[in-house]
Amino acid sequence: MSDFKLMIPGPVYVRPEVLNVMSSIPWGHRDAVETPKRMKPIRENLKKLLYLENSDYEIIVSSSSGTGLMEAAILNCVADDESVLCISIGAFGDLWHKIVESCGKKAVKASFEPGNAADPQVIERYLKDENFSAVTITHNETSTGVVNPVKEIADIAKKYDAFVMVDAVSSMAGIPISVNEWNIDVIVASTQKCFGLPPGLAVGAVSGEAMKKSEMVKRKGTYFNFLSFRDSNAKDQTPTTPNEALIDTLNFQLNYIINEEGLENRFIRHSKLANIVRDWIGKDHQGFKLFPSYDVASDTVTCIQHPPELDKNSIKSQLREKGYLFDGGYKKLVAKGYHTFRVPTMGDMTEDILNEYLSHIDNIIKKND
Repeated sequence: MSDFKLMIPGPVYVRPEVLNVMSSIPWGHRDAVETPKRMKPIRENLKKLLYLENSDYEIIVSSSSGTGLMEAAILNCVADDESVLCISIGAFGDLWHKIVESCGKKAVKASFEPGNAADPQVIERYLKDENFSAVTITHNETSTGVVNPVKEIADIAKKYDAFVMVDAVSSMAGIPISVNEWNIDVIVASTQKCFGLPPGLAVGAVSGEAMKKSEMVKRKGTYFNFLSFRDSNAKDQTPTTPNEALIDTLNFQLNYIINEEGLENRFIRHSKLANIVRDWIGKDHQGFKLFPSYDVASDTVTCIQHPPELDKNSIKSQLREKGYLFDGGYKKLVAKGYHTFRVPTMGDMTEDILNEYLSHIDNIIKKND
């Protein structure tokens, strides 16, 4: 279906203009002209996006998922005898913990009830009681639609000399993130969410201190070696063969985000879209409510709690007939007694697309009643 719209929290709707760039002709990734004219502006615009101009952060662009760069953060910045505090408020905080353990490092998980943000005071107690070399945290928990207080927690982590590693997969390019000011050492994201691109690339930023740590850590592999990215950046190249079509779309989209839409306008648009969904929740929807509290609710994905009897399978099938893919909520939450579904407001979503989608859900619910 040519106009099929992904109304899930990633992959997301992609503008036709972006899809057109995907058909670009392949180029030699070791060419001294073609690669620099793409990679240099990508790195420059990512620094603008993350408020990192005039900083010593290295920008990472990897032909992988965001999970790949999460693993890279652990392999490069945690030695074999060191411990990591993994903060979890949902599925993707749990993923950090799984990655740390799979890399053979000691991991301690600080878990919080779904729908809540992490409590900085609780995190400080963990840091006081045990020596951790790093803290991992999800900025925007996609499974529950909650934003964590990353800056406050990072400031605490720095008091205890711990590196701060942030998964910003569903927030980067949708919510402001001031990486240097927030004391973040490694931050990672993927292209298929707020960037409004197809999946297949991951991007990140690594502080000078984290890069020095990578120089000391052994057995960090080849593909995700931060030092290889640094060496390639110096030549405006890539360490390995990149996904060239996606490199072209990332270059195109970053120019659009920075120089056409503008960062502030993009962040405001995400916030407006989220408020449309929050307002919709309160209009004649018996038993619907925002899953997290408003003060920690995400602007990129809204998690809605609903009565158990809501027939989401019927909603999903009828929306598919109309050209939409509906998100039925994170299934593991059901085991904890939470019945939810999610509405994305990330990437290049428009008010018209969103309002039309919500109107279809209204009509289906009324018809089912």
